[in-house]
Amino acid sequence: MFARRFANHGLRRKDKMFKKYDVQKATTKFSGKNVCNQEDPQKSRFPLPKENNRRDCPEVLSQLPPTGRPEVGKSHRDLEAVLPIHLPACDEPQLMDSDEIEETEDATYARDIHNYLKTVESKCCPRPDFLGKTIKDENRKVLVAWLKEVQVFLGIHQETYHLAITIVDNIVDKVDIQLHEYQLLGLLGIYIAAKFLERYVPDIETLVYLTSYTYSYNLFTSKEKVILKELDYDLNLPTSSWFLSYYTSDEGSRNVKDLAKSLLDLYLLDSASVSQISPSLRAASALSVAYQIHGKRSHPQELLRRCGHDESSLGLAEERLINLVKNSKSQVSEREATGAWPWGNG
Repeated sequence: MFARRFANHGLRRKDKMFKKYDVQKATTKFSGKNVCNQEDPQKSRFPLPKENNRRDCPEVLSQLPPTGRPEVGKSHRDLEAVLPIHLPACDEPQLMDSDEIEETEDATYARDIHNYLKTVESKCCPRPDFLGKTIKDENRKVLVAWLKEVQVFLGIHQETYHLAITIVDNIVDKVDIQLHEYQLLGLLGIYIAAKFLERYVPDIETLVYLTSYTYSYNLFTSKEKVILKELDYDLNLPTSSWFLSYYTSDEGSRNVKDLAKSLLDLYLLDSASVSQISPSLRAASALSVAYQIHGKRSHPQELLRRCGHDESSLGLAEERLINLVKNSKSQVSEREATGAWPWGNG
């Protein structure tokens, strides 16, 4: 009703708005003579004739048909033939994968940033006994695997997913989380990490829908404030995903990069590895194992130089990761057979 009334009101004003005097006044005010040419600022970009005298501007007359208007019809699809200005040619838009976009990061500062993040990465690792009496290691594995599916569903980056798991582990280390709150904590980790890293943040309604409306909108927003307060509003938590992107910045093989990313996700399933191995060492060992699988040298000098870890510590991390790879198939089969989730019905 309101839209129809507004449209009728606009029709009644039509005769008043488009009087001959108003059109002439507007044409004079917004004349193309005010637009300067880039080649010659003294000349107009549009060669305008004087009023009622078309013979003063042969440039326009040569581009106009005898009727005085450009014929933009079915037989005139080329705009350059009818427009009095030259339009720059544009390439067809193409979709690009986010991983194909190179980071414009100065190599001089990249090394300094890496060294700084290595000094503060210890705060990303929870205590070895960070899992409480209620949350067990099996509960955490299922939540981490489910949040990976949420990441794929929402289309967010891997670094956002890793930051979300880091937030969840740090909160469990500081606060006594009950089992029925664990799923909510995982989605809050995704939501907060997306706010910090993503361009487009998922809606709270979508996240609540993923829980089959187990939690309300108000509960979601109130718990978000509690989590941020527990983290002291410090979300600058370096993840293994960031270190891997730095270590593989000069790696040309896409298969090696993708395999190393998958190995990093496998690391997250093991709570002992998350609490005992630093993010930079996890990233370096994942890349080293990926090299081994593809038949390359496991410890290239460039990787050792970049990560700053010695070969012995890197070898120990590789052994643990290889054991995780061997046991991953049985763990996935067990989860699919039991179908158990880490949260209750409430």
